[in-house]
Amino acid sequence: MLILFGSRSYTNKDLTYTDLKCCNCEQEGSIAVFAFHNYFHLFMIPTFPIGSQYAYVCQECGAEYDEQDIILDEETKRKVRRPLWLFSGLLVFLAIGVFALLYGNMVSNTRERELKAFMSEPRAGVMLEVEYDYDYSLIRIEKVTPDSIYFSNHEYVIGSRRLLYTLQEDESKDQFSDDVEGYTYQEVGEMVDNGFIIGIHK
Repeated sequence: MLILFGSRSYTNKDLTYTDLKCCNCEQEGSIAVFAFHNYFHLFMIPTFPIGSQYAYVCQECGAEYDEQDIILDEETKRKVRRPLWLFSGLLVFLAIGVFALLYGNMVSNTRERELKAFMSEPRAGVMLEVEYDYDYSLIRIEKVTPDSIYFSNHEYVIGSRRLLYTLQEDESKDQFSDDVEGYTYQEVGEMVDNGFIIGIHK
């Protein structure tokens, strides 16, 4: 994926004049402030400022002044300070992150409710998603009795939960083990609570 990032500079388009007197031509109110605000951008969106420089030039005679020679009043400082939109990208990415977190929690809670509701009335033939440390696989309910649930394990594991569907692409072959293991309802509930059984495979 192409990621466009770097730094750019923004300059105030409107001249901001001080009320200072030029020492060269003695014209009052002729010294203009040029503000150069540098900022970091990501995908061409201003993300956060990374510094500012200021130039002071008399618009009558062209005399230039160093920053340490100029003392600005509060009103002029307000006009040339960095604009808030230089933080816009930071706010956008923060909002995206918050939305992704909330959406992920909502999906996780929905899956958890569905799983616990299903486990109260399990049915044979349904596949469940399971997690082995950092790998994922499927187990299938083979039989349900009043006190136990019997599972068979899929022959393969995969490194991503999103790719679990690939384990069932070859429908011509049953890839579940012939060995069936039974667990009590309490033990199955503990598997759900401990995060081993993580969802219903749809």
